[in-house]
Amino acid sequence: MPYEIEKKIEEELLPGISLKGKIDRIDSSDNAYRILDYKTGTVNIGAEIIKKGKELQLPLYAAMLKSRGMNLEKAGIYSLKDIDIKWIPTKRDKFTLDEYISSTLKFLKETILEINKGNFNASPVDEFHCSSCLEAPFCPYIHSKGEIQHERLS
Repeated sequence: MPYEIEKKIEEELLPGISLKGKIDRIDSSDNAYRILDYKTGTVNIGAEIIKKGKELQLPLYAAMLKSRGMNLEKAGIYSLKDIDIKWIPTKRDKFTLDEYISSTLKFLKETILEINKGNFNASPVDEFHCSSCLEAPFCPYIHSKGEIQHERLS
């Protein structure tokens, strides 16, 4: 059963780091909750993708709700293109939702520490998406590979 839709949320998950967002849908049954996010495209989510920092939204939302004392069972993305839900954790998953959350918070913390040191080297999670990114004109990774050429203005 839907418990809440389009829930705005803001939490400080790490000291000095506040995150905010809007959870598309929260379902409830037997004092356990599920997060559901809607996407228009195809969805790919799982442990390896999260470890690489590609899909952090669901585990971060889960962490935000858990910090408020909610008992979360799982989190999923509903693909409007595929008409399918991809859940974390899956029934056959070797990771728990808490492990997904821990991995995501670790990635976030390490990334913030590197940024604070001045190290923010671009490294693509997926080469295909890298070449079509809106930030391509400014990306040091793409420029180092020579994929974008600039002409000198006369």
